[in-house]
Amino acid sequence: MMTFFEETQGRHDKADIAWRAGKYSVGYRLVYHHEGRVEVSQKWAALVSSVDALEDCGTTWYTQHGPGTTDLRAEHPCEDKRKAVEAGIAGLTSTLNADHRYLWDASQTHQPPTK
Repeated sequence: MMTFFEETQGRHDKADIAWRAGKYSVGYRLVYHHEGRVEVSQKWAALVSSVDALEDCGTTWYTQHGPGTTDLRAEHPCEDKRKAVEAGIAGLTSTLNADHRYLWDASQTHQPPTK
């Protein structure tokens, strides 16, 4: 069982390192790609905040209870934080989908340059 926990901790640590290293650059790319739209940056910031809150909750719970605890509640100990992450993903997805444009859409709304 300890091997399982050690492997799980290793996967968690790798994912956490990747998240911390990439969350800001992903946010900058999203805002750049969506031409600085405030809605996109707000939804990304909300998602980042909710993911960090879930991580903090999980770390606190793990620190207090340790590996191998068997008296888990029926729901996840950080269920409200997990739901906030899901809502953040849905909100960002909805905003990105609303902003999704195709090149041919732009050709219908903008006049071609004249010579």
